[in-house]
Amino acid sequence: MICLVSDLIEEVLQQLVEEKTEYLTNIEEFNIQYNLHLGELLKTILNLRKEILYKKTIKQQKLKD
Repeated sequence: MICLVSDLIEEVLQQLVEEKTEYLTNIEEFNIQYNLHLGELLKTILNLRKEILYKKTIKQQKLKD
């Protein structure tokens, strides 16, 4: 009887470990995709901010002249 319960517990534990591994894999894949897409978006935003700042600087220089 004790052996059966022990086997059952071991089986459930193994199933939970497999589920956890699958969840962690899914989370890691999501994070990779998230960072890839977000990274491109952030790069675009930073480039636009740089361009706006450059144009403002040029405009201010023309107003001073």
